[in-house]
Amino acid sequence: MQKAARYERDMGKGTYKFLFFKKDDRERVYFEIRANYGHFKDNFDALCKRQSQQAESLFPNNAIKILLQPQWRLVLGLGGESVYETSMTLHHLYGIPYLPASSIKGVLRSWVISQIFAQPENVPDTEKNHPLVNAEYRAITQSKLFCTIFGCPKDSKKVIFEGGHPKIKIEKGEEKYVYDESELSALGNEHQGIVTFFDAFPTSAPIVKADVMNVHYKDWYKDVSYSPPTDTQRTNPVLFLTVSNENNLQFQTYIAISDDKMKLGDIQGHERFLSDSGLNADSYLLDLVKYWLTQALTQHGIGAKTAVGYGYMTDTQPTQ
Repeated sequence: MQKAARYERDMGKGTYKFLFFKKDDRERVYFEIRANYGHFKDNFDALCKRQSQQAESLFPNNAIKILLQPQWRLVLGLGGESVYETSMTLHHLYGIPYLPASSIKGVLRSWVISQIFAQPENVPDTEKNHPLVNAEYRAITQSKLFCTIFGCPKDSKKVIFEGGHPKIKIEKGEEKYVYDESELSALGNEHQGIVTFFDAFPTSAPIVKADVMNVHYKDWYKDVSYSPPTDTQRTNPVLFLTVSNENNLQFQTYIAISDDKMKLGDIQGHERFLSDSGLNADSYLLDLVKYWLTQALTQHGIGAKTAVGYGYMTDTQPTQ
């Protein structure tokens, strides 16, 4: 992507910068970056088959394939290092847009914390106004199932509350939480999660499209002396790259576990996690992770700008 960089004059500002999209004076597209996968264009299916073989070889009969289709567009790695103002996550070997396993696990972990441990029934009365502040602390110190799946440190610290609000201190000019003494994790020690997450690869050649976010009234946002939001202010368009779903693109990923006999009933406190899942104590742990992951990616999304509709998925996995 960097090799396609063009150093162009930024119209209206008299400066130069690297661009991947530009229109001429008549609003016609002057140039636009295009995805060129070269010889790899016809190898996406082979890549996904190779991933399937690896998952099944490493975790015989205990790896679950998940297929997800973007509902609209994906924004991947927007804030990464780049010669442009914005970036996109590309695989370091194949040079294709993909979803790193670490991102998938991170989104799922965050979703579980917010959807379970920040719910009113799991939040102390003194913290009801700020349910997310100690949600991760509750997950680590109270849930063996959470620690078993995602792993956990040896201990965790709780933010102190006073008068229904987190206690704050000023340190080097910055506001910071005040923490209580450390408390051991639910498993009593640091623990590595037993679920393995795989990268999500596109099953066909992704279409890359330029998109724009246009900041209006920028002087109003940045001027501490207050400049009224008037239409006389210049807009500040910022271009970024997206992965489109125009070709019915799907992403394939796997989740796996080494202990194929582990059931939810084997873990103390599993009951609080089964609501609306259709699972029970005899269900396998990996079935719950699959349910959670599907819910997280379809309801919460992945990548940047999910608050405005990017990054949401549709589950295309056939019902088994």
